[in-house]
Amino acid sequence: MRIRFVTAALTVSLLGALGAAPVAMAGTTSFTLVGGAENDNGQADWQPGPGNHNFLGRSGSIDGQWNPTLVVKKGDKVNITLFDNDQRGQPEFLSIPELGLQTPVLHSVGQSATLSFVAVKPGTFEYSGAVSFGRHNHQHMTGEIVVNP
Repeated sequence: MRIRFVTAALTVSLLGALGAAPVAMAGTTSFTLVGGAENDNGQADWQPGPGNHNFLGRSGSIDGQWNPTLVVKKGDKVNITLFDNDQRGQPEFLSIPELGLQTPVLHSVGQSATLSFVAVKPGTFEYSGAVSFGRHNHQHMTGEIVVNP
């Protein structure tokens, strides 16, 4: 219930923040990003090397891509679900700073949160999972959302 409230509030705040007139809905585009060290099959969901911990795209055109570029059309309703699968217990979250959107911080394997918004402005927007905790920072968990006209 709490996540649904957050999603509705984020949608309203996005439209208000951009001062945009209502946009005719072109369609709904959904994406799933997994944050965490292991996937459901026990395989690594991170790239080898120091400090690498990325989002992994699941399903559709982004399946298996690290920090995938999410492409939508102006007017689309966009749903981005973040799924926490970090077996190490590190926190996960997703934000789109330019749009003023972010999920709550997820702390447990199996938690998820969804950002929903209408893509009212063409352009390229960064999404990020940079959470500072202890001596770690997920600044490399970043990608782009491209909104085509």
